[in-house]
Amino acid sequence: MKKSLSLFAALLLVAGISAQDFVSTEPSNRNVLIEEYTGVNCQYCPDGHRIANEVMAAHPGHAWAINIHTGPYAARYTTQWGAALADQTGLEGYPAGTVNRHVFSGGITDIYRANWPTCANMILGMSSPVNLAARATIDARSRVLTVQVEAYYTAGQQVQSNFLNVALLQNNVFGSQSGAQNYYPENVVNGYYRHMHMLRDLLTGQWGEEITTIGEGTLVRRTYRYAIPYTIGDVSVSDFADLDVVAFITETHQEVLTAAQAEMTIQGVGEPCILDYKATLASDCSTAYESKLTLSNPTSMRVTDFLWEVNGVQMSLSDTLAPNGQKVVTLPEINLPTTIEDLDNIQDSIHIRLLGHTVIDAEGTATPQSYTTDMFSMRLFQIYAAAGPFTLDLAIDHYGNETTGHLVDVEGCTKPLIFGPYTRRSENYLMPARHIIINFSPAHKGLYLLRVKDADGMTLASDETGFRLSNAEGEIFFRPGGFTKESTAYLFVTNDGTGTYGIDDVAAQVQFGLYPNPAVDRVNIESSENVSRVEVLDMAGRTVATYGAVRSFDVSGMASGMYLVRVLTESGIGMQKFVKE
Repeated sequence: MKKSLSLFAALLLVAGISAQDFVSTEPSNRNVLIEEYTGVNCQYCPDGHRIANEVMAAHPGHAWAINIHTGPYAARYTTQWGAALADQTGLEGYPAGTVNRHVFSGGITDIYRANWPTCANMILGMSSPVNLAARATIDARSRVLTVQVEAYYTAGQQVQSNFLNVALLQNNVFGSQSGAQNYYPENVVNGYYRHMHMLRDLLTGQWGEEITTIGEGTLVRRTYRYAIPYTIGDVSVSDFADLDVVAFITETHQEVLTAAQAEMTIQGVGEPCILDYKATLASDCSTAYESKLTLSNPTSMRVTDFLWEVNGVQMSLSDTLAPNGQKVVTLPEINLPTTIEDLDNIQDSIHIRLLGHTVIDAEGTATPQSYTTDMFSMRLFQIYAAAGPFTLDLAIDHYGNETTGHLVDVEGCTKPLIFGPYTRRSENYLMPARHIIINFSPAHKGLYLLRVKDADGMTLASDETGFRLSNAEGEIFFRPGGFTKESTAYLFVTNDGTGTYGIDDVAAQVQFGLYPNPAVDRVNIESSENVSRVEVLDMAGRTVATYGAVRSFDVSGMASGMYLVRVLTESGIGMQKFVKE
């Protein structure tokens, strides 16, 4: 089951300082933000962690680090955001990092870790046109994080807008780390490396929320609400004290003007709550999710008469939970739609909140407690309606023997397509991803389930490893993000097909040229291969345009910035960046 995060934002803008709450209005210098690009298979990355932590310790309250796991060394801690963040840095190795995404003069580069302390000191000496402050509250009962951000502009700027970013970080994630004993033994606990400041999600998206009112004397206030999932990737999120929130403001997507860590308050700790929620299918052919939640009583008294709401319907449990007791409750099944009349690329989610419970003290006195927590929302499934034939572009690392998958005809309970495992290659894992191109055309319309597995997880971001699913027009309509050991997509095929299935193992990375680069009106492709398809993606991985067998394409209507060009040929797939001026 693919879980996704529910995000709600309430926005408020106020001019002047009459409603100012907690941000300072006095001019101040910039705070430091180190965005460190790292990975668990990176020999020298612990040295980067150590240096970033030393910068933070040297400037408490004025310097923060975000550890971004991405790239060939990253493995299990990646997110859907890391690849695009790394692409805009120009890094050529790991560990690497930017200090406020600033370009320093005098030949000093912040990419190299040894320069981070010097760069941090330079940033701290620069004035900031904006002050930033943040507060965060976690409701432990509902797992809802509320973040309040205030920005006050003390000076004008040359640009027309800024971008407000809010990052969720997790500390004390214990796992493997190459080079830990050599470069940061102090961070090894009981044989496991203690990962800190790990990026888990961006509440404001890849590049933040645009702020257009940035004149001197302007106050900007924002409130974001976010449902904390039970796991992110395969990392449990169980101790809310391990979570941090860091906000920062950028000028375009490059220059970080200032940053601030949110003051964190956790409410409802040690009170009865929903400890866990799971929804599972009996089999790949099932059309009903069995849904269960775990009620927990961490208190020293007995608790009974739990009352909660699931998708607008009130439910209750009259059983008594002993102190520190738990109870697994089965909820009504959630059924998949199986006909096109029921479906229009729908997604179905679970929405849960607690409404109350009764406490029984040592004398047997029952005291009802009523409340309404914030809503916790989690997506169970999404069904994509599309016409075939389809193309699955599966990008795997050199451990192809760990990757498997299949397509299930839900109605007939058959597997018309089974793929993998693939051969394990001898190349170093830093080699480009190997692409498996799978073309399939189901014989009849109806509901299908596509499941892809990888034993140690796939990085579903950029072009590292992961997959894209395209329809008959070549449009990519399913491309999951983040890290996962298993990903599923429900596909409602809207047309009868030929029943053919073909798999091509594409090992080579095609070399090709792009010119002019940067470009204003058109980009030309120079390749000795016969080009069958050209795709243009933005740096967040979103498809901007798709072409057939072309040797040039129009970019005049594209916004200025960096893009990826992806070329498909008979020999394989190649990717290059270009800049639209």
